[in-house]
Amino acid sequence: MINTELSIKEKMADLEKEINSEKLQQDMIRKVKTYRNDYRNYLKDAEVTDALKVGKDVDGGYLVPDEMEKGIVEALADHNVVRKLATVFTTNRTLRVPGPGNKPVAVWEEEGGELSFSDMDFYQVVIDAHKDGYTVKVTEELLEDSGFDIEKYIIDSAGQAIGELEEEAFVNGDGVHKPRGFLQDAEVGVEVTELNSDALIDLYASVRAPYQKKGAWIISDEVANQLSRMKYANGRRIWEPDLTKKTPGMLLGKPVFVTKAMPGILPGNSVIAFGDFSYYWIGDRGKRAVKRLNELYAANGEIGFRVTHRVDGKLALPEAVKTLKIVA
Repeated sequence: MINTELSIKEKMADLEKEINSEKLQQDMIRKVKTYRNDYRNYLKDAEVTDALKVGKDVDGGYLVPDEMEKGIVEALADHNVVRKLATVFTTNRTLRVPGPGNKPVAVWEEEGGELSFSDMDFYQVVIDAHKDGYTVKVTEELLEDSGFDIEKYIIDSAGQAIGELEEEAFVNGDGVHKPRGFLQDAEVGVEVTELNSDALIDLYASVRAPYQKKGAWIISDEVANQLSRMKYANGRRIWEPDLTKKTPGMLLGKPVFVTKAMPGILPGNSVIAFGDFSYYWIGDRGKRAVKRLNELYAANGEIGFRVTHRVDGKLALPEAVKTLKIVA
């Protein structure tokens, strides 16, 4: 026999849960809209509301709204080659991720025989947080102009400045108060006294097949200039960059990305990197924050906006990326 009373109670409980869920969702949407509107007012006239205080940063700034955060991230990628290729994630704490120091060895075993085990070493990839910052100044007159989009101005200027700062660290950083660049840990695949097509083929071949599949080249402007002049025996250029810069040029079937952060062609420098850069991990520590500086530049009739963020980066698997090194 069906317990009608119990069935009705269950339906009422489900209905109440659904109503409460919708109310909670509407309340969250309202809070997001309020925060965004109050944030715009803060950038324009320095007004700090109770809603804005919820997103206060430890350095006295305020966390940017989701839409502005998305805009900054996209602007960073436009000025940062490594961010386009790396594995990027957001975290609110230091991560310690174990990785194998050497590969396990598989063996054939006799049926019913004694099991054998291969020893494996492990290391830890620690993704911490290093603070970067950028200050942009705006005249009071420009800020008061209703047609001036202060959010877009901050997004574009910070995206370029911080993007280039991060790029240098993601390539060359020593890990001291900044991310550790992939050149610090990538394995040297080829050593040559000068660039030539055979050296490029050797570098490609030095990377194991699993990492060739998603492989990409990262080179400097100087190397790009030399590669664009190199030709095969039949006269065909080995690499032709896309002059529109909408898509990367292809070298040996893999995309080529150019950055001024890569070293110049000098003995001792690793001037080309090839491999799977998804094994370079970038950990963004939460959202970016902006602090309005009302007094610092007041004598010049300007308002400053300080953009800060915490980030770290490391090559989690060194064998995934190989480099071409110039030797004397």
